[in-house]
Amino acid sequence: MNPTLEKDKAYPKSWWKVSGRVLVDKKGVKSGIVGEIVKRMRGRK
Repeated sequence: MNPTLEKDKAYPKSWWKVSGRVLVDKKGVKSGIVGEIVKRMRGRK
C-alpha cells in the first residue's frame, strides 16, 4: 500500500479543514483499498 502521511494537507472535498491526509498507492477499487486499511487498523488494537 505504501502509505504516505501528509500532516499539513487538507482532504480535497474539505479544503478549509487542514487535518492531514494519508495517500496510498492505487492498486484496485476504492472499496477494496478501504477494506485493507480497516483490516490493518483493527490489527493494531
